[in-house]
Amino acid sequence: MTEPDKSRIGQQTAKVSSGLLKLLLAVLVFSASVLVLTLPEDENTGSISNPVKDQIANQTIYSECEFLTEDFEQTRLARQRAMNSVPLYYKRMDDASARLARQFQVFFEEIGRRSAAERANKSYSQPDADKMDNASVYLSVQSLSSPDFQFFRRIADDETAKQDFLQKVSDQILNKGVLAEKTRDSLPHDVRILIFDVVEGKIREFNPEPLTRILSENMAGVRAAELLIPRYRTRDTDEREQFKHRAAQLFSRFLTGGNLMPADDKTNAVREERKNEVKPLKRSFHIGDTLIKKQQKLTEEDLTLLKDYKAARLQLAGAKSSWGGKAEKAALCLVFLLFAILYIARIHPALFRDDRKIWLLGCIAVAALLANRIFAGLYRSLLCEQGNFTPQMVFMALPLGLASGLISVICGLRAAICVGLFVSGIASVALNNSFPVVVTGLLVSGLASVAGRNVSDYKKYFTALFLACTFSTLFTGGIFLMDEIAAGELDVLRDACVLSAATGVITATLALVFLFVLETIFDVSTNMTYLAFTDRNHPLLKRLQLEAPGTYHHSERVASIGEKAAGLIGANPLQVQACALFHDIGKLAAPGMFTENTGGGNPHQGLTPRESAEIIRRHVSFGLELARKNKLKKAIRLAIAQHHGTDFISFFYDLARKNASGEPPDERDFRYPGPLPDSKETVVLSIADFAEAVSRSTPGLTEEELRAKLFSILRTRAENGQLDHAPVTMAEIRIVIDSLVSSLTAMNHVRIAYPSFSRDERK
Repeated sequence: MTEPDKSRIGQQTAKVSSGLLKLLLAVLVFSASVLVLTLPEDENTGSISNPVKDQIANQTIYSECEFLTEDFEQTRLARQRAMNSVPLYYKRMDDASARLARQFQVFFEEIGRRSAAERANKSYSQPDADKMDNASVYLSVQSLSSPDFQFFRRIADDETAKQDFLQKVSDQILNKGVLAEKTRDSLPHDVRILIFDVVEGKIREFNPEPLTRILSENMAGVRAAELLIPRYRTRDTDEREQFKHRAAQLFSRFLTGGNLMPADDKTNAVREERKNEVKPLKRSFHIGDTLIKKQQKLTEEDLTLLKDYKAARLQLAGAKSSWGGKAEKAALCLVFLLFAILYIARIHPALFRDDRKIWLLGCIAVAALLANRIFAGLYRSLLCEQGNFTPQMVFMALPLGLASGLISVICGLRAAICVGLFVSGIASVALNNSFPVVVTGLLVSGLASVAGRNVSDYKKYFTALFLACTFSTLFTGGIFLMDEIAAGELDVLRDACVLSAATGVITATLALVFLFVLETIFDVSTNMTYLAFTDRNHPLLKRLQLEAPGTYHHSERVASIGEKAAGLIGANPLQVQACALFHDIGKLAAPGMFTENTGGGNPHQGLTPRESAEIIRRHVSFGLELARKNKLKKAIRLAIAQHHGTDFISFFYDLARKNASGEPPDERDFRYPGPLPDSKETVVLSIADFAEAVSRSTPGLTEEELRAKLFSILRTRAENGQLDHAPVTMAEIRIVIDSLVSSLTAMNHVRIAYPSFSRDERK
């Protein structure tokens, strides 16, 4: 098998291995997401075990689901309204009606008796003892004035007129019902009366009427008087009204007691029927509503409320634990996960190809999911049940900025926001599709990513993350709690401030702890890491200063000019600076064999070109050994290995070729081991390295000459494939070279020569 075939097979194997690792990670994250969503909740959380009447609640209970329960107060009011809508039932009594009708009949009989007595010139006397029940009529007739008596005598003598009047009294007054004056005055003015009677064993009901339209004794007397007015022959209106008034008083005495009797049994029966027709009214409770307050004494209504709440929770738990509910959650997790994978693969392909960092993202996502789940449970069990906070504020207690705050300093802004939104989406589904969680996660993830992205100090990182999480959480809390705050509930505002600050502290603290762990486990670097490695008191740098001062000085200059150039093309200046300081530590293997550490002469005199090339090449491999031994980060180790790529050691190769008498020398013996630079930072370091060496080896070059020489070297390297893996454009390379030329020209400027004076001249 040829070397190309072996290489191709190796690449295919690596791709398959990488794909399997990514698939395994996706399964891990998916499983963790589903686990977070389907973990069973404690059934006793947010409830009172076996509640009984008059028990004192030992905790405040907030609704964790939407449910309906009977609204006892509204049901009572509705039933009361239904009962009040029932009119008062009054029965028209036949015997009372006959008695009242008899009074009018007797009245006309007494009119006739008085008339007969007067025609016989006899005295109108009181009736016999057996007719004493009509004595009141006798007195009324006896007290009539002569004009009134003459009017009533004409009616009595006219049988047709008399019967017409008596019939109208029966039809228009007695049949409609007459209510006793005392009874009427005792009733509310807005009550309605329903009059009924019994005819041939059947109940006959009339339409309910307002009390004001029910005839009382006086009103019935006026109505009876009005029936006679058309027969009262006079044109004097006042006289007619006076007669009407006298007649009304007369007839009202005949109607005393009325003919209506209250039917309380009938009224109560109908009211009970109407009451039972009203179904219990329901009251809806939403997530976060207060059900029971701590130290509250439980009533029957509270027990019903808790019973309905428990049933709703069991129903919801059943829906969640059903296969349909689990499948729904799994599908949502899969959608979120696929979106995150496709986003990173499309927007950040270099990151997606890095198995180590992809696993890092997955582990951070899983840790953040578990942290959200844990803190949601702690918030509910420790804060809500003590009556201090409401469940609707749970979105303010979650460390939603943890994932984005961590990833932004390791992998960049876009990956941080993507994973942050993924974690927030899963947290939202876990909390019954909470919209506030999504909004808070969006804002917190964005601000946390931006705040911690370029921070280079652990203290500043903590502060930035704390402020970003605190104020973004407080802002969204203010939006979703605006109704309570506007209503003057200052306790809600206070709790929101406390909760936001606590969440900010917890998120920043967890981020620092996780950052230390991740830097160790995954060998990743952040700006804080690079800043720590720029400390010139590092043992390797101190050793380089003492054993290879020329190399150290070269590294310092490369770090200085490379840091400036990196910032101009969007590379990490701190990474370039740290890598530049350590890129040549391998020269400690033989410091004297490198010209920058010699005072003059040729240190390679007496060595073959191949031996000299091996010494030069070895500073890369030995540098990697020192880096691993001193626990330098992977980014620095890659810079040590890649800053020369697989370039030729051309001086010794040309010398070996001249000295060769037979076959030409093997090129592999005169190439650096590589690999090729594959990041912007390493490319900047590589260019800065040979740029500084050129400026040292050929002093006196002008800016244009130095620029031309650097472009010539870079062109040769590019033609040899040294930039094939470099993620830089020619425009960025031009910017880097211009920056390096400017910096080196300033460093190598010529100072003026100061004149020397003798002691005598100074005097």
